[in-house]
Amino acid sequence: MKNLNALENIFIEIFDLESNHDISTLSNATQKNWDSMMQVNLIVAVESEFNISIDPDDYEQFTSFENIHQIIKKY
Repeated sequence: MKNLNALENIFIEIFDLESNHDISTLSNATQKNWDSMMQVNLIVAVESEFNISIDPDDYEQFTSFENIHQIIKKY
């Protein structure tokens, strides 16, 4: 649960969302400002928050909140 809340906070901050926004459904297909720079920001924020180093092979999977949540669980 702690990881989920921390990840939600990352999304709120990076995408400048309201705290009551349904973050669980966010993806690069539904979030218009989710571009390559936001992708890099997400990776850096996740690595920093969770003190992990994401394998470059996982970068492609940073396409939705749920995918990122699953990736974090691997580390």
